[in-house]
Amino acid sequence: MQPDYRSPHDRLAHAVRTAAPHRVMRASFDSVPLWSPNEIRDVVAAELDDEHKVVVTGTQDRRLVFIESGLSDPWVVVDLSGQPLASFEWPKWTRGRIILRSSCDWWASATITDDGLDRLMNPRLLLVSLYHPEYFPLPRFPLAISDLARAARRTLVGTVKLMDMQLGATLDDIIERLHAGDVDILGVSITFGQHDLAIRLLDEVATMTKPHG
Repeated sequence: MQPDYRSPHDRLAHAVRTAAPHRVMRASFDSVPLWSPNEIRDVVAAELDDEHKVVVTGTQDRRLVFIESGLSDPWVVVDLSGQPLASFEWPKWTRGRIILRSSCDWWASATITDDGLDRLMNPRLLLVSLYHPEYFPLPRFPLAISDLARAARRTLVGTVKLMDMQLGATLDDIIERLHAGDVDILGVSITFGQHDLAIRLLDEVATMTKPHG
């Protein structure tokens, strides 16, 4: 019986198997947190031992996964929502850069030009929200960084990571991520009462050999 791929986890597993048909899949994708594009990317890359490039982008309601394959068309593209790729509002920059073999289904093989791949993967954007629990014991929603992340993912340009000190990240964690060298643009949500955190973070950025904007 042909699987119906009703769940987004099944669609993700199908895309991975299609991109790497000769590999024996070691794990189920049922527990992958679909709300987190970075965790989806990490799980797929780990399954493929980083032998294939993986890009996860789009918004939560239209999450797109691009997996490099060994097929005649070197990429597999899947919309985890299950909607036809033709119904996705592709940004103008993708024309001639992301070429789908067919867009009438929720997945397709594709060719991506070098500059198209560069746009999908860069810049690497880190958005952080500062927080002093002793000043504001009740968490507040950092809507600005969430809106910016959604806009970037909606236009399929670059990769976005969020770090929110209200959710357990520390300033040292943020600084360590910056020093890891995988951030091109840093965005910071700063409200009143966070001046000391902002100064320490910006002073740290100023010492780096590669400036971040």
